Amino acid sequence: MRVLMLVSEAPPIKSGIARVAGELTERLRARGITIDVLSANEIPRWTFGEFRFSSLALHWPRIQRKLADYDILHIHGTVPTFSDIALPLGRLGLKLARPSTAIVYTHHSDIDIAGLEVPAGIYNRLHSRLLGLADHVVASTPTYATMLENSPMATRVSAVRFGVEAEEFHTGSNKPDRFNVLFVGQLRPYKAVDVLLRAWQRVDNADLHIVGDGHQRAELEALAKRLNLKSVHFHGSVSEKQLKEAYAQAHALVLPSNRKAEAFGLVLLEGMAAGCVPISSDLPGVSDVVGTSGFTFPVGDSDALADILLKLRDDTRLRNDLSVLAVARSMATDWDYTAEAYHGIYRQAYLGKQLSLLLSKKIHPAPLQRWLRSVAHEAGADRASIMLRVPGTHTLRIAASIGLSPHVVNDSEVQVGQRISGFVAHTGRSMLISRRNMPAVARLFRQKGSDLTSSLVLPVCDGNEVVGVINLSRGPGRVAFTEADRTWVGRLAEQVAPLLAGQRERNAEQSHSPSPSRPAVGTAQPAVSPTMMRRVGAVGAHAAEKAAMPTKVASEADAAGVGA
Repeated sequence: MRVLMLVSEAPPIKSGIARVAGELTERLRARGITIDVLSANEIPRWTFGEFRFSSLALHWPRIQRKLADYDILHIHGTVPTFSDIALPLGRLGLKLARPSTAIVYTHHSDIDIAGLEVPAGIYNRLHSRLLGLADHVVASTPTYATMLENSPMATRVSAVRFGVEAEEFHTGSNKPDRFNVLFVGQLRPYKAVDVLLRAWQRVDNADLHIVGDGHQRAELEALAKRLNLKSVHFHGSVSEKQLKEAYAQAHALVLPSNRKAEAFGLVLLEGMAAGCVPISSDLPGVSDVVGTSGFTFPVGDSDALADILLKLRDDTRLRNDLSVLAVARSMATDWDYTAEAYHGIYRQAYLGKQLSLLLSKKIHPAPLQRWLRSVAHEAGADRASIMLRVPGTHTLRIAASIGLSPHVVNDSEVQVGQRISGFVAHTGRSMLISRRNMPAVARLFRQKGSDLTSSLVLPVCDGNEVVGVINLSRGPGRVAFTEADRTWVGRLAEQVAPLLAGQRERNAEQSHSPSPSRPAVGTAQPAVSPTMMRRVGAVGAHAAEKAAMPTKVASEADAAGVGA
């Protein structure tokens, strides 16, 4: 898979969005994905205080010539003169160059500038309408995902948190006896460091360290001097080693931002990994990161912030307890999870777009077969099938298959409620099956059973109706499917359900005469007793029904969803 990432900032620039771009690129490349990045490093921009203007529009003809080389166009925003240019030109350009390419958009934050609330609000509403041009939208927290889902132009939305390499920041060293507080970030108005400085007027017997640089630094240093703050230390930009040392020495990390431009706060996670108690203003997204391991305070309320700092300074036990919670919370959030989730979203968006084109333009005589081959390739499956429910019946039939013998395909009728595929169609619940999960079945029947390593069986639900089942299987020597695989394939099945429902109706209309009725495959197999159901569970019991089948046929039947 080839991806073109358009992002306003990328390493070596130091910012939250640049860190995200760098971490995603590195980890997705390690997964075999080819990623090319275009950012301010390649596309110049002009900066005037808080305002930044990109020259992306001027460079678009050069980008347009490359679009046909990519499966995914990944755009990061919201960035005026960048994401608002990339979304419409990207959609138009792909329509001309390669319609099968999908657009994934990562929403980092809204635009929110002091003194420009009205125009910023208008801009955000206009930009939200552009999100309908993306095939998939990703937010960094559940709060922002919910806000985007309620947008009038909502498309498919996922919440994928950013990560942290917790072990890099967790040194395990003891904190100093004197209370230390840390701020890390760019010195810009929306970071609201002035709120922290005003709160610090009430805090004594403690040190405040401010790490970072920006055009507001001189103003903030003057404010600290005017407030006669003797224990405030400005360090400017520091090396990665110095930053980790600062985290290790701090008891608390404060993010007092006053604008929605702060939507996540990667520095919070880094500080939490080092045992810092997180303290942030109560903004959407940022408060999701803090959770129950720290404190939030009303935006701009320096007195409330001072109360929290004094409480932490004076209550050592509370400070230590929250430090432990912060470390634990950070360890549950890593960049590998983030990369795995994005890999799934890439595949879901690309395959969903591909099926839509295949069915709408009728450019291939067997669209489902071609699409299933792409699904099997992306999922690493050796065998696969799509079973569609015959309208007006309780019967599933194979509509497309990969790696199955003709006799398995021809003898593929399954009644809803029978076998694994029928069970999934009946319950509407997906199943992830591994031979390691069913040792009791093998011992009970003394059978070698299937030679498959693992299988995924997923319902295709159009509204409240299950219209079909997707079966994917991996053979010997292959790594088993994971919960992450179940997640992205499940979301793909949800996305393509209306398309497959329409194809099912077309298949029924094109059938001049109904297929001769015959008993479902395997109905002559011995029934499974209630006792056996209790012993091996629902999944194992359906597998037990198949145990008497010859091994080779059983393996192919597993892949078709008519086995087990």
